[in-house]
Amino acid sequence: SSQPHHRLLALYARTDVVLDSYQAGGCTTTREALEVGAVVVTLPTRYLGGRWSKAFFDIIGVADTIAKDEEDYARLAVYYGMNKQAQKYMKNLILKKIDKLYHNDEVVNMWTYMLVKMASGELSQDA
Repeated sequence: SSQPHHRLLALYARTDVVLDSYQAGGCTTTREALEVGAVVVTLPTRYLGGRWSKAFFDIIGVADTIAKDEEDYARLAVYYGMNKQAQKYMKNLILKKIDKLYHNDEVVNMWTYMLVKMASGELSQDA
């Protein structure tokens, strides 16, 4: 059965490490986990569905839990899963920087620019 939202966030907050699902990464899941400082390990894929977590980490300026390949993904998962000191450091770093994800005029300006260009026909789907 599904969890009430507040309980789901509490689970993220108590988790040692959250593993971003491979091939189709978490958008809402990752964002909510980061909001409570959860350590999320991700392996970005080629397409948008597998790149949300990396984008969130890029925005907040944290790259430590972004894996380079499948072996690195497993290594990072074990490292953060077993190392309480690393978990604490990463959790504090994420909580210190998470506001950048929500208080970022650059993102609003980029969406505005893109939507105006699309509406005027100046931006093709191939761009």
